[in-house]
Amino acid sequence: RSAPFPHTTIRSVGPWLPQLLGRWFLNFAWFLGVLPELLLGIRRYDLVHVHFNHSVWCRFIVLIAAARGVPTVVSMNTALWGGQQDALDLRGKPHDIAHMIERRTLQAASRILSLTMTDASRKADEMQLDRKKFAVIPDAIELPTAGAEVGDNQTVSHFRQAFRIPADLPVVTYVGRISAEKGWEDLPALAAEDSADAAFLLVCGDGPDREKLTAALRLSARPDSWCITGFLPPEQVKTVEEAFKALPSK
Repeated sequence: RSAPFPHTTIRSVGPWLPQLLGRWFLNFAWFLGVLPELLLGIRRYDLVHVHFNHSVWCRFIVLIAAARGVPTVVSMNTALWGGQQDALDLRGKPHDIAHMIERRTLQAASRILSLTMTDASRKADEMQLDRKKFAVIPDAIELPTAGAEVGDNQTVSHFRQAFRIPADLPVVTYVGRISAEKGWEDLPALAAEDSADAAFLLVCGDGPDREKLTAALRLSARPDSWCITGFLPPEQVKTVEEAFKALPSK
């Protein structure tokens, strides 16, 4: 794979996993892949940057890098075991191990990147961390992609036909990953309500919980009142926006 910037190198690490095991062991696999570099070659680096997902393994990388004396930057995206706190009955408990691990990891980080000022302040208060340790860097977009033309009306028409989007109903749309931390559990109830109100639910995305969402939607709403597109490339997200401009608003 070519590097996106000059003087950069991209390396893919971790053992190959069949799709059946990838859902459960993917994060652990890449942790094992990067572990030798952390233990044996980390002194070659001036900085380690870790993007947090829901797994504990990226937290361990921060702790190891910090213990080896290398400045470490954390991008806050998803809380540890995000979307599973209530299911694990951990939230707010004195023995909440997720809170303890998260706080210890963020204490070890040299700098913490957050998307918004509100999130940075909330996380600083929740974890009892110095607010000065946080830097706010909002989500960025690629201007050429954002400003690109969607295409002619035929492109939009084909998109609507491909995913059974009715032309005479309001549309409620979700665009994102279908995983626990995104709160997809609210969509089936919304679909049932929208179905009764003669509206259409369009879910644009994919993820580990797609099959669960599909099963829940089949139980809660009419088959013709919702659709899951699967993953859409960035340029098609603009097609989604364009497809609804001429539709009735809800």
